[in-house]
Amino acid sequence: MTITKKQVVDKIEVTATNGYYHISVREAEQFIEDGKVVAKKNHRYGLEPNTDTSQITDPLVQDVFSAIMSDEVKAAHLSAMEKQEAELAPEPE
Repeated sequence: MTITKKQVVDKIEVTATNGYYHISVREAEQFIEDGKVVAKKNHRYGLEPNTDTSQITDPLVQDVFSAIMSDEVKAAHLSAMEKQEAELAPEPE
């Protein structure tokens, strides 16, 4: 009875925020014995429209990112970040 370890993406969520999207990914490290998952450890990470796509290693996550993060979505994200920075900037004296 050997235990094997398998890394899988088991959840991808897309959330709309202020005209752009955020992708949340959950990866599960599964420990399998006799064909059954006997233990699992989750890891989560998020992807913003400005994410460097060369860092996305899972093909399904890459496909979802490419489908959702259009140039329009990336522009809306950039605009929202610039607006937020302007709001947080100290006022000149």
